[in-house]
Amino acid sequence: MKPQADIYQRQQRPQSELHSDSKTVRYELEMLIGVADGFSDPHVQADVVVRNAFVESFAVHCRALILFLFGHLDEITANANTVGFARARSTDVLAFDFHRKWDQSYQPPTAIMVDAKVQADKHVAHITIDRRELNQTGSPKESVWDLRKITTELCHVFSNWVCPEILAVLSFCGVAS
Repeated sequence: MKPQADIYQRQQRPQSELHSDSKTVRYELEMLIGVADGFSDPHVQADVVVRNAFVESFAVHCRALILFLFGHLDEITANANTVGFARARSTDVLAFDFHRKWDQSYQPPTAIMVDAKVQADKHVAHITIDRRELNQTGSPKESVWDLRKITTELCHVFSNWVCPEILAVLSFCGVAS
């Protein structure tokens, strides 16, 4: 996994902007954790529309956090599954912006994270042939997500990138004290 060619030309953000951006990262983590926690509620499971809304919300936040953590790379690979990233825009917020040596110290994505990114791309963010009959009324084809496992793995990566703004959120994952 190699960094995007122009990642080192990214303009260093001032601390005040990083502080504001960390609140957005915290929001994404809170949503990911909250949705994963609420997914097992019997009321959520009883209603297919509500259940799908939870999965889709989870996918959006999961995808955003994976881009945040690994968007400095051209692509991520695990178990022969590869997913690419578009060039990071100057307005994208990446872990690299907070820690300029993140490209040398990040924990590589696990197969679960790579699979979650592919699944979010193919089952939620884009209309693809992979979605034919998926989660549709009368179809037995269902998108299966292990929300807790994905959340736990993402939280473990975040535990290596802790700032005061997200420390409280990580305590919900059981990876920060």
